[in-house]
Amino acid sequence: MNRNQFEKLTMQELYGLVIKADAQSDEAMHYMLYVRMRACLLKVYAAYEDRVREDFEDAVGDFFLYLREGAHGDNDVPYEALLGVQHPDALGAWMQSAFRNYLNNRVAANAKAKELLHEYAGEMFLCDGREASLTTERNIETFAHLIAFMLCVLQPRERFIMLRWMLTVLDKSKALPEKDMALAMGISNEAYRVIVYRVKAQLRHNLSVLMREENDMHNSLEMNAIFNRPECRAIATDIDNNFANLYNCLIGYYEGTMSVMSNAEDIAKLRLARQEVRGFSVHDASSFEYHKSVLSILRDFYREIVS
Repeated sequence: MNRNQFEKLTMQELYGLVIKADAQSDEAMHYMLYVRMRACLLKVYAAYEDRVREDFEDAVGDFFLYLREGAHGDNDVPYEALLGVQHPDALGAWMQSAFRNYLNNRVAANAKAKELLHEYAGEMFLCDGREASLTTERNIETFAHLIAFMLCVLQPRERFIMLRWMLTVLDKSKALPEKDMALAMGISNEAYRVIVYRVKAQLRHNLSVLMREENDMHNSLEMNAIFNRPECRAIATDIDNNFANLYNCLIGYYEGTMSVMSNAEDIAKLRLARQEVRGFSVHDASSFEYHKSVLSILRDFYREIVS
């Protein structure tokens, strides 16, 4: 069904397409958010514009994922919350209210991220040299355990996408366009974004577990079995020891993960083609010297994960 056909449908009919949770559901939801309800959602967004980091287009895109996947990426079926809408004819009002709640949550998440950043980095200047060093070491250890755990539990495709996201946070200038990468991987751009959303939700949850356990991974029965694997301990040690050179450290895991993927050849062709156009490597193993402070790395990742 093309856009012109969506234009002829009532909100009730669009609702019926969305809750089918089939290939057409995402198209119907996109049309509803970006076309049919755009003006209404813009009015809601205007009240939050100065308190959220995203522009309107990105906020709506993230709201789409929020509706599709759930706040924590744990929906049993796509658009699970919409199944509880009792009056589909009032879906427009429900969507505006849901968008307002979503933006409220974003504002709260941003405030939480700022508090975390203050705890993990902002207080450094108040510490003496030894205390600051110990705090930084503890934060790096937490981060190393978090990433090692994720690398050990994710499947190759999800692991590759997580590593690509991390490398992009470290240096966006060397990243390939998301749409091009999704095509090379044989998935839609929407499916790619859904995976990123789920991975970040997992990172956020696992970070909260590690923080709740005061960085003592052995107190968490849920993670203990994974952390006790020799390969997981080795990854955590590697990231911990090479955190100041994290970009080049992660490249090794990125290349290794790509090599076992079914689309490895297509991804390699895309990278080579883009490298020839841009004149420099794209998330590639190289002699690239990365200049970013440890505190900046911690700050950027904690902000991205928590918010």
